[in-house]
Amino acid sequence: MAIAKVVMPGGKVDHPQGPQPKRVLSRAVAWQVTRLLHDNITEGTGTAAYTGCLGQAGKTGTTDDETDAWFSGYQPNLATAVWVGYPESNAISMTSVHGITVFGGTFPAEIWHGVYEGAGVPCEEFDEPEEEIEWAPGYGQFTAAPPGSKAAKAKGKAGGAGEAGGEELPGQSSVGGYDPNAYAPGAGQEPAPVPPLPPEDGGPTLGVGGGQAAGK
Repeated sequence: MAIAKVVMPGGKVDHPQGPQPKRVLSRAVAWQVTRLLHDNITEGTGTAAYTGCLGQAGKTGTTDDETDAWFSGYQPNLATAVWVGYPESNAISMTSVHGITVFGGTFPAEIWHGVYEGAGVPCEEFDEPEEEIEWAPGYGQFTAAPPGSKAAKAKGKAGGAGEAGGEELPGQSSVGGYDPNAYAPGAGQEPAPVPPLPPEDGGPTLGVGGGQAAGK
C-alpha cells in the first residue's frame, strides 16, 4: 500500500484500511482467462509487451477514432495498465505520431514491456487450480438462439435452415438458424447489410448498418 497514514492539520492520524478483495470469479475461470490473455501477448495483438515470462497475460485496447490506446497486463506479482493519449483533449486522433498510428499494441505495449523489464520483480506463474471449469451449454456452431426464443421456435417448425427439408424463415439465418439481429457483429451471423449510397442530388440518406468496437 502506497499510503501508510494521513496526518490531519489538527493532529488526528488516519490509517487507511488495507485492501479488502472479494472473489468474483472462480479460480478455474480466472485460470482459463489468463491462458487466453497469455496467448494474446505471445501471438496476438500484444506481442510487443511480452518479456518472455510465462506467467504474463494482457490485452490491448484502442478507441475507434485512435484518440486513446492502452495495454493492460499482469503476472502473479504485478499488474499494470498503460494509457497513451492527449490528457488535454479526447478529440486528437493519434494517426500520425512519430510516423505511425498508435494502437494498443504499439507504444502502450512497448512501454509496458519496459516497465516489467525494469521493475525488478521475478517471473512467476499462476498455479493451475485443481477445480475444473464449468462450461455453460451452447446453442449451435457459433451463437445460436437460446431455447424458447422466436428464432429457435421457427427453426423447430421449419426443420432448421440449411437442414434437410428445412426452409429459411423471416428472422432466420442459414449460418446457424438463429436471429441475426439478436447478437453482436462477429458472433457467427451473416454480415450486416451495406448502407445505400447517397442519392445523386446530394440529399440525406437513411440506412441501417452495423458497427464493431475496435479491439486492436
